[in-house]
Amino acid sequence: KLGLRILDALTDAFPSVVPKLFQRYFIKLIGNRIVFEWYQNRYKRQARSLINPERILVIADINIGDSVLIQAGVKGIQHAFPYAEVHYICNATGGELFKSMPNITVHNHFRGNRGMPTPEDYRHLREVIERNSFSAIINFCAFFRKREFKKSGVLTLHLFVPHVSYVIRSLNTGNVQHISQLTIQFMRDFFAVGSDRSTVSVPEI
Repeated sequence: KLGLRILDALTDAFPSVVPKLFQRYFIKLIGNRIVFEWYQNRYKRQARSLINPERILVIADINIGDSVLIQAGVKGIQHAFPYAEVHYICNATGGELFKSMPNITVHNHFRGNRGMPTPEDYRHLREVIERNSFSAIINFCAFFRKREFKKSGVLTLHLFVPHVSYVIRSLNTGNVQHISQLTIQFMRDFFAVGSDRSTVSVPEI
């Protein structure tokens, strides 16, 4: 969070320079093959413990754009776990768009403050987790404190970095698709290990 706050401040101060440096160096690093494979394999090992989940909570980022993006990826989770009940918690405005999604319970609570969770957001998150017996939590928000999930005792996969790495790696290697389609593809590839219990290699992109 501190790093992103600093990045935000530097971008405001030097709008013509900082975004270019960020794109040139940080994004190139996160899409590097070694970094990509390390993150995919690390979290896929955790996903193997997810066997026939009954109820899954998917947490989108605070911002509405991220809510829309991750909502598309929910299709990949439903594909991997067709019998699981999927809950989706996201931006309050974005949640209004998703109430008609089939077979998904939408909790549109997050308000956020400059992209960061508020104390009220944390309270709503705890309430949703406490009210439901989730088999797993799939978190795409980098800004929630991980200790909040440790307290719950529920298997939590923090997939914001693997997801970003997957998308950037795809784009860097010529797989030019809309980011929402890459998100669906990421979900299907990643959770293939959860659905068939077999070892899945890093996808060739």
